[in-house]
Order: sequence, then structure tokens, then C-alpha cells
Amino acid sequence: MREQAVGVLWNLSANERERKKIAGLELLPVLLAMVDSKEELEQEAAMGVLANMSLSPSNHPILVDAGIIPKLVCLLPVCSFLNP
Repeated sequence: MREQAVGVLWNLSANERERKKIAGLELLPVLLAMVDSKEELEQEAAMGVLANMSLSPSNHPILVDAGIIPKLVCLLPVCSFLNP
């Protein structure tokens, strides 16, 4: 069920106006947590929403303040070098 819900948000976040609404809902901590989900489709949809959110420069401070940079860095192979 969560997978479908975040999938709908992913679709809606393709629209600039909806991205602003989503950013105002304080969903970023939930989306960032879903990036660590064991469900691959849930991870993909959460990342899709976050990627779409980053298309709006007005969302950049919100994303950074929510902790997106360390989360994304840890998805890269470099994370194991930064956190031994």
C-alpha cells in the first residue's frame, strides 16, 4: 500500500505546482526513510519523488535541511569510505 501511495506522489510531483504542495506537507523525513526500505519499488518511487522535488530550486533548502545530501551520499559506493 505504501508503494502505491508514494507512486502517486511520484506522478504528482512531476508538476511544479504539486511539488510545492508536497514540500509543504512535511513528507520529506518519510520519503528519506523510504529510501532505506527493503522494498525496491518503494525505494525507487521515493527517490523519484525526491528527484522531482529537486527540480524546483525553491525546494533545495528544504531538501538540504531534511538531510538529503548525506542520504544520497550513502547510496553511492563512497559511503563505505566515509563511514568505516
